Amino acid sequence: MLNHLPRAPSPGAFQRSMDPRMSPGKAPFMSAMKMTKPGMSMMGPQGPLGHYPPNLRRDLNYPPGSVEATMPLLKPRRRLTSKDTGTPEAWRVMMSLKSGLLAESTWALDTINILLYDDSTVGSFNLSQLPGFLELIVEYFRRYLIEIFGILEEFEVGAVAQKIILDPAADQKDEAPADQETESIAQPEPHAAPGAEVEKAAAIVEKTPPDTAEPAEVNGETEVSVKKEEDGEKEVEAESGKAVESKKESAETEPKPKQASKYDRLPIKIVHKEELMEDMMEHLGYVTEFTSGLLHWQAGGGDSTAHIQTQFEPRSEPPARAEGKTNKGEENREDDGKKHSPVHEDGEQDHITLLEDEPRCRDEAPLSTSSAGQDALAKRCLCVSNIVRSLSFIPGNDLDMSRHPALVLLLGKLLLLHHQHPERNRSPPGYRRDELQEQGSSSSEGEWWWECLGLIRENAMVTLANISGQLDLSTYPDTICLPILDGLLHWMVCPSAEAQDPFPSATAHSQLTPQRLVLECLCKLSIQGGNIDLLLATPPFSRQEKLFTVLLRYIAQRKAQVYREMAVALLSHLAQGDPTAACAITMQKGSVGNFVGFLEDGVSMAQYQQNPHSLLHMGHPPMDPPSINMMCRAAKGLLAMAKVAENKTEFVLYESRLLDMSISSVLNAGVVAIICQVLFHLGKL
Repeated sequence: MLNHLPRAPSPGAFQRSMDPRMSPGKAPFMSAMKMTKPGMSMMGPQGPLGHYPPNLRRDLNYPPGSVEATMPLLKPRRRLTSKDTGTPEAWRVMMSLKSGLLAESTWALDTINILLYDDSTVGSFNLSQLPGFLELIVEYFRRYLIEIFGILEEFEVGAVAQKIILDPAADQKDEAPADQETESIAQPEPHAAPGAEVEKAAAIVEKTPPDTAEPAEVNGETEVSVKKEEDGEKEVEAESGKAVESKKESAETEPKPKQASKYDRLPIKIVHKEELMEDMMEHLGYVTEFTSGLLHWQAGGGDSTAHIQTQFEPRSEPPARAEGKTNKGEENREDDGKKHSPVHEDGEQDHITLLEDEPRCRDEAPLSTSSAGQDALAKRCLCVSNIVRSLSFIPGNDLDMSRHPALVLLLGKLLLLHHQHPERNRSPPGYRRDELQEQGSSSSEGEWWWECLGLIRENAMVTLANISGQLDLSTYPDTICLPILDGLLHWMVCPSAEAQDPFPSATAHSQLTPQRLVLECLCKLSIQGGNIDLLLATPPFSRQEKLFTVLLRYIAQRKAQVYREMAVALLSHLAQGDPTAACAITMQKGSVGNFVGFLEDGVSMAQYQQNPHSLLHMGHPPMDPPSINMMCRAAKGLLAMAKVAENKTEFVLYESRLLDMSISSVLNAGVVAIICQVLFHLGKL
């Protein structure tokens, strides 16, 4: 029996010969290799061959013309400027948008986007000099959101659900039949005399039961009730007789109607009736009437956008599709309203619902299930959102944009759109549970918008951050301000990675997260006292306690000085807004210590600027000291917390440190005065 069996071909890059005398220096081995010059590395299809294991050193030669052999052309797209598009007149662009035509609107949106991206032409988009321009952009934004997500359709003129927004109790009222008045006046026949109509009207009046008749409750009172009925009938007859006489007199004074033609021998009596013909437009689905007034526009409503074309292909479904889309949007809004409630409706503590930290997200499919029309619609919606975002960066536009109810409503709806935290399942892990999770998390074909939703929400957050300094939510109704406050507070305390990680579209070294962007929004909103009251009144209170914890964590982070100062300003304004909020902030762990540490860091930085050699023991490089205004805000926050009697025990450990700062020579006199007031309130019995 042979000891050596034939060997299988080696999977390596080269076939190994069975000849034991062969060596790598022989010709058969060297013929398969490419000779290179000394000092030069041999490049393979994926880089130098020396960086890979020997079993990967194989040239993959695909047939020419195949998909695998096609190399991608990584050529960056050239940036378009105003030199490529020109500078068209503003009225021409606005008329193209008003037309609603697909080609005209596409040209207008692309031109606006390019001009806003060009530094030489961005300054010309001042909204105070372009009346009506922002309204057109908002209309296009609302139309695309209606087509993609099925929201905001009830805020348009002529919508089915428009009356519910303006008057929620209108649909509960019983509508009176519209034919009561028309039935009492009968239309005369062509051969009837003019007086016949009056006689019929009189007969109808006689048949109506009198209102003065009272039912008899006791047998002894039947005669009295009958007499009352007879007296009532006589009164009605007398009144009807007078009415007939008066109508006859008026008929005699009226001029005799002329003949319609020489062939008609009998006169024609013209009866003025409101609805002689039934309007068939309502049955065809067209808008025949609408309610438009100041309340509609103040509630964030706008004009109808049904004329705006969104796709080139004709619709293959009947117009009834819009009704189903509206119902679907209403269901989504109901789900959005229920997803944040941690307790069931009965309010019992035994039924606490635990929610997952991560929200419901898209289940990536191996193949794209969206059509070309859907991709084009998503790109157009992103284009409009980029326009709104770019307009918010121009100085002066924040005031005009913050006073636009429809835009503020739209931004508020986008904050928590389809951001749902599912209920946490307490069942033990198993195969059945995994199958249910896969079925629940899988995205259907109707949820093709996941990819563009994140970018649209990012643009909405950036726009809100730019206009929050001028935004006064106290002037808006609850339908506008509540979604914004609810969305901002949720993103501030959301434990998901989506809220705490940088935006997917950000650069590699960007540290901007949704939570930090929302912190900027809340900090700017807190400048106005009306917004502070609304923030503190937004339920639930447990979320406000989480907000205080997150803000105190930002104050403790010395490396992120910008967000640290924002958190100090926001907490200071919240503490000054309500004593209950000041007490809740003080009860958080390390609240007073973080504020005192912020003031001490400011003192240390000011001392370093005056004498750089005095703080050589500092391990970290010195940072710029906070401004005097920011130091005053921190001191006022401590003062608001010290005024509450229940909080004095929390200041016991920090009185000596506050006293040292009060006698510091580098602090501003205004800051020292506020710290002295804090010590004064702490010294009261």
